[in-house]
Amino acid sequence: MATTYASMLDLWGACPVTALELIEVARNPDHTPWGNAGEELIRRHLLEEDGTMRDAVRRIVLSSSTGEGMNTTLTHPVKS
Repeated sequence: MATTYASMLDLWGACPVTALELIEVARNPDHTPWGNAGEELIRRHLLEEDGTMRDAVRRIVLSSSTGEGMNTTLTHPVKS
């Protein structure tokens, strides 16, 4: 859990659009990430090679994110 959350925080700082795509995939498994976001999420092991998200990652992403779009905030999943 800590590694996934740390990766999310790093992603949020480096490329917020890709972080938002991660959250969207967690909320909607049928969502196709925009641009090269999917490749970046696979590289960071937040998505599987086939573009799917493991249930454990999905739970962490959903429990640590609130809001929509650029109004999204991240909080530690244990504290949320």
